[in-house]
Formats: sequence, C-alpha cells, structure tokens
Amino acid sequence: AYLHVITRGARVAVPHAVGTGGAGGAGEADADADADADAAAAGAGSMSAARRRELRERDEQRRYDAMVADVAWGAAKQGAGASSAQEGSVGSYRAALAFGTNLLVVLGTFAAFGGMAAPHVLPRAFPRQAAQAAGAALGIAVGLLVETVLFVIRDQRETRERDQRGRRERAGKKR
Repeated sequence: AYLHVITRGARVAVPHAVGTGGAGGAGEADADADADADAAAAGAGSMSAARRRELRERDEQRRYDAMVADVAWGAAKQGAGASSAQEGSVGSYRAALAFGTNLLVVLGTFAAFGGMAAPHVLPRAFPRQAAQAAGAALGIAVGLLVETVLFVIRDQRETRERDQRGRRERAGKKR
C-alpha cells in the first residue's frame, strides 16, 4: 500500500505498511480511516468533487504535518496553525549558520592555542609534533565542552523566557 503525501504542492506516493498482523495496528487504523473518508466522501452527494478533493488534501496535509512534527526543527511559524513545539532552539537557517560558524572559529582557535602551548607545557621527552597534535586535540575537546555548556545555558534561558511569556499571555487572557 502507498501513503500519498502532499509536499509543497506535489503529491508523492510513499510505500507504507498497512499492518503488521493483529488487529488495531497503526497501519490498519490509517487504512480504515482512509476507507471511511472515501466512503463518506462518496456518499456525500451534495459535496462537489473539488470540495471532496480539497478536504482529502487537507486531511493528508494534517497527517503529514503530524508525522513530521518531531523531525522538523527550526521551522518558523507559517501561520496560525503552527505550534510553538515546532520551534527549535536554533530558530532559522541564518541562526544555524551563525552557530556553526561560531563553533568552527572557537574550535580552530582552541586547537591553535593548544597546539602552540603544548610543546612549552609538556616535558621535553615528547617530540614537538606529537606535543602539538596532543595540544590541538585537547584544545578541540575543551572548545567543544565550552560551546556545549554555553549552548545548554542559552537554550535553557530561551525556554524559560518563552514559558514566562506564555504564562503572561495566558494570565492576560483570563482577565
């Protein structure tokens, strides 16, 4: 069986398992829902074919959105139907590029500093190139640790601010 998915205006058929044996499987429920929707649409004599097609496409889009909601990160709000759960901590393509660039610069800086400082810190028994490589690797590890801690702090702050903003909006609506 195929699951028909509408992606940016193009309809795509995706292989879809109808069930894994046993009653009540998720695939069987989808197939039953499709059959019920088709039967209801066929039985609705007062509905035009265009209206039935529009309703079916809306239903497919709703199912598709629900299916990819946990996969889509950083999706900006695209209308009133977009939920705040779809917003990722990296809000847009531009922010993701800025974050990635910052990470590369920090790692490069820490690697260069570690590579230059290690031969002076380690005993003379280590060859210079080995000391530089070890210092660069240690610098990269420290840089990743620093960036991870900063990212977690920033994400928690944004989450806390978003929650507080939501509480204020809900409190304002109750008044």
